[in-house]
Amino acid sequence: MTHEKIREYAVRALLAREGVFALKGRYDDAVKDCEYVLRITDDKVARGYAYVRISHALERKGKLPEALEYAEKGEKEVKGIPFERARVMNWKANVLYRMGRYKSTIETVNQVLEILRTLEEGEDVLIEKSIAYNTLGSVYYGMRKLKKAAEHYNLTYRMREKIRDLMGIGMALNNLGVVYTEMQEYEKALECLKKSLEIRKKLEHKHGIGSAWINIAIVYDGMGRYREALRAAKKAEEYLKEIGDIYGLGIVYFEIGSIYELFYRYLDAERRYLLSYELREKAHDLYGMFEVAIRLGELNLSMRKKEGVERWMGVAKKMLENMEWKSPEVDLRILEGKYSLVYGDANEGLGILKEVIDDLDKDDTEDMVRIINVFIFLLSCGYFIPEMERIKEMEKEEIKNAEVRRKMYILLYLFYRERDGKKAKKYREEAKRLSENAGVPFQLTG
Repeated sequence: MTHEKIREYAVRALLAREGVFALKGRYDDAVKDCEYVLRITDDKVARGYAYVRISHALERKGKLPEALEYAEKGEKEVKGIPFERARVMNWKANVLYRMGRYKSTIETVNQVLEILRTLEEGEDVLIEKSIAYNTLGSVYYGMRKLKKAAEHYNLTYRMREKIRDLMGIGMALNNLGVVYTEMQEYEKALECLKKSLEIRKKLEHKHGIGSAWINIAIVYDGMGRYREALRAAKKAEEYLKEIGDIYGLGIVYFEIGSIYELFYRYLDAERRYLLSYELREKAHDLYGMFEVAIRLGELNLSMRKKEGVERWMGVAKKMLENMEWKSPEVDLRILEGKYSLVYGDANEGLGILKEVIDDLDKDDTEDMVRIINVFIFLLSCGYFIPEMERIKEMEKEEIKNAEVRRKMYILLYLFYRERDGKKAKKYREEAKRLSENAGVPFQLTG
């Protein structure tokens, strides 16, 4: 056997072993194998793949700028080889998405699809197309375009089913579960996520198992089954800690903090949020850091810690400057309005909150949550709300999110307690019943 043939077999063996290491979460070992491949071969395809796999390991460890750098090195290696270039660029698009660079992600994915359209549609091409659509689904999810996200994830699922790719089917089902959760289709979400969990258990894919568990926790949260949500989140923590997935753990600690906050365990919630922020900072997850900063600002406001509110508002403001997508600014504006109302110029605070509410979409569930929370805050501070028609209408609708429903009744009680004693009593009893069903301490100030 020639030296060249031996080298070729060695490269194949190393890349195969790297795949097993990555599946088991042994990212440092995976990187070592890929670095060895780069030392022993000049083959452009093998080198491009090795760079991408190093990029993957760095992304899982939260080193996103370095991951992007290695993806771009891989792209240079395979320049002029259409299919390989599409494959490397698919990974580059994923890293850009994780960095919150949505515009750049969409541009890169569109280039990938253009290349793939020129190629004959075999199994490999179908896999890369499904990855491209999955990334677009994730971008639309991040931009809150949920129907478009579901469409793209369904395309991914159908493509992976066509080629009977279990790993890909598990990924697509997980992502569909996440979108259905946001759409408040909780039973559909649980069905998808439990199927994904079973597939990933069969594959012994620890990262996938942890990811499925945290998403199941979030579904239980939406259903008001908070004890089950906490148990699921702790199972996710167990798996993701084992493989050192700091990005996933950042999500886990945010969810656990949210549950503790519902139970008014503010110090426990704050500790989990701070852990989440620290991990998301290490993972360069800008949008995640912004989300946690806003939640910490709101929590400090609840605890009446003025300096804490100021600190986290400042952190969120600084991060917003570096974001391509500015939509999350609405949550910062709400926090600023509340802060002004409590610690600064009340008229200015009321003006900010009125302006925000006027701009929100009354038919969008997420925006209605924002409005309800602002109205509860205003009423509990003794301020009059001039317009409540949309909230009153909500009572007639089927609201699937347990916490939104509970808070809606708290809001209606606060509104009517000085206007109609009979109605106020009815809403108070309903709010109390929903709180008891969820195992949440009953308070009337949100």
